[in-house]
Amino acid sequence: MIVDLLSKYAECDGVLLSGGIDSTLVAYAARRIGHVPVGITVSLVSCQGDLPFALYAAARLSTPLSIVQVRLVEALDYVERAMEVLKNFNAMELVNCAVQYAGLERARDLGLRRVCTGDGGDELFLGYSFYRKYPLHALEEKRREIVAKWRFCSRQIAQALGLEAVLPFTENEVVKFALALPAAEVLDKKPLREALKGVAPLIAARRKTPLEEGSCFNRLYEEMEKRAGSPYAYLCRLFEAKGFQYLRSAEGCPRCGYAQFDGYCSMCGYYEER
Repeated sequence: MIVDLLSKYAECDGVLLSGGIDSTLVAYAARRIGHVPVGITVSLVSCQGDLPFALYAAARLSTPLSIVQVRLVEALDYVERAMEVLKNFNAMELVNCAVQYAGLERARDLGLRRVCTGDGGDELFLGYSFYRKYPLHALEEKRREIVAKWRFCSRQIAQALGLEAVLPFTENEVVKFALALPAAEVLDKKPLREALKGVAPLIAARRKTPLEEGSCFNRLYEEMEKRAGSPYAYLCRLFEAKGFQYLRSAEGCPRCGYAQFDGYCSMCGYYEER
């Protein structure tokens, strides 16, 4: 059922393919409707996180794979480019979105126009590890709360690069289907794993690996700390050097003062424990 739904919205000529469950399922959905999208995988040089899984997924789906391998200093450049699009200095967001920037840039260079991503799968099907700290009765509310606020940088970055990002998991029909399933039935992406068992069993059994970890872009945190004392200091300095500004308030973010603070600061990444 989930593959049939995703297939309605998976018309694309490229897929940001990490070799994780979500992106592999989207690539499979595209293949089911006759498309042969180019898979694009991004990683640091010598990183073996996502790459073996992406190669496996591409082979199982009989789809070409374009591999983007960058050095640490090049990855920092992608963080800067992501900042120029997103206009924030949120370390976690920028590091993850730098991976997507590199992948979407390769898509543009390959002449692709519509690029699918697996964005939304973890939110809808409770893939993140932090979901496990909630009792089942609280998961329904938490999932709906997160879905109501979700936003994905792939759309903004794709637009900046002259591409269209296609996010099948975020389509209304898919969201309604997922939210109608009890939390206990979707925890740890059970329906998605089941859908992939006969197609790519290695991916179906893969543990959740955050994009920054699978690409090894998480090494950027240490590099930024070496250069400025902390990722926050490094990115704040870069943000200011570019002349970017944002609305501040005395009641805003305790760290950066961003006025639109609601317990999580999208500007700097500060999170208020409750």
